[in-house]
Amino acid sequence: MRDVFAMNEARAAHAGSEIVLARESPFRLAGTLVRPAALELEFQSETIRVEPRVMQVLVALSRTGGEPASRERLIECCWGGRLVTDGALNRSIAQLRKALRDPGLEIRTIPRVGYTLRSISAAEPLESRPIAGPRNSTAFPGSTKGPQPITGSASSRRVAQVAAVVAVVLITLGVVAWELIA
Repeated sequence: MRDVFAMNEARAAHAGSEIVLARESPFRLAGTLVRPAALELEFQSETIRVEPRVMQVLVALSRTGGEPASRERLIECCWGGRLVTDGALNRSIAQLRKALRDPGLEIRTIPRVGYTLRSISAAEPLESRPIAGPRNSTAFPGSTKGPQPITGSASSRRVAQVAAVVAVVLITLGVVAWELIA
């Protein structure tokens, strides 16, 4: 047991790339404001608190710019290289998926590789930008219009358009049928 403890401490001291949440500036991912030091995610005026390790995983994934992050890299950044079970990372990813309410964000599992954080509503790579200014503002700093509306993919917009047309046709048929009966 003492050997495992010594190995963990040696790896933690050597790693040096562990994410320190107190040093992380707030940033925006799609429509979500992320405040690492406060352990908060804000989406549409709803604030969700997460555990420190879960926030570290989010910060690590956001740094990849949409590219895959290996399990080893996440463990190095979030656990300081300590020996942890697969369950520890799996649990953090599951909690992060539950906490991210933004439909414009997706955490994908890439079998035998790791995980990636993607912006579903945009084709370009996910950007995470530090935010300056007061934390209580309703608009995201640097934005002239405040939070951007969430827009779905072209196929989901097409489905919504077809559903709207079908609804109008059904309502029109109902009105005509009512007029014929009355």
